[in-house]
Amino acid sequence: MQTVNIYIHTTVKGPQKQNGAYTYILETMTSKGPATCSKAGTMNKVTKNQACLFALSAAIKRLFRHCELIIHTDSVFMASCAEKWLADWRKNDWKNAKGQQVANTEAWKEIALLLDEHTYQFIVEKRNSYSEWMKAESERAKERSVRNAVPKKIDENNGTCKGMRF
Repeated sequence: MQTVNIYIHTTVKGPQKQNGAYTYILETMTSKGPATCSKAGTMNKVTKNQACLFALSAAIKRLFRHCELIIHTDSVFMASCAEKWLADWRKNDWKNAKGQQVANTEAWKEIALLLDEHTYQFIVEKRNSYSEWMKAESERAKERSVRNAVPKKIDENNGTCKGMRF
């Protein structure tokens, strides 16, 4: 089974809704060394959790076969939800332990379906080998967004993958 590292970065910080950028990188080892695929984009009026969920979903949608995923994020919340609470939320009709609707239910439902196709683990880390590059890519995406202030449809197949098949 192919191992794919997914690295997620977002400029959105905290629970308040704000405009920001995200970057994800897919990385796998080939006979010629590491191969990567990346995408950066912007989002309007989202929380950090929403931005992380969107980036993770977009990254997983790039995969075409069952893989072992190692998901690198600085979001303790996203990792905890996926690894500890996701199964219970499904069983309880997307209600949390207090009986309340899970925040971002539709995004979590999509993530759950996408993760079902793979084995996965989360690694929570503030920095990784791509951190500086991802931060710069996210900032460039924000700058492009400001220059092109016209809303655009997100093309989930856009990015720097150059025909690679993960």
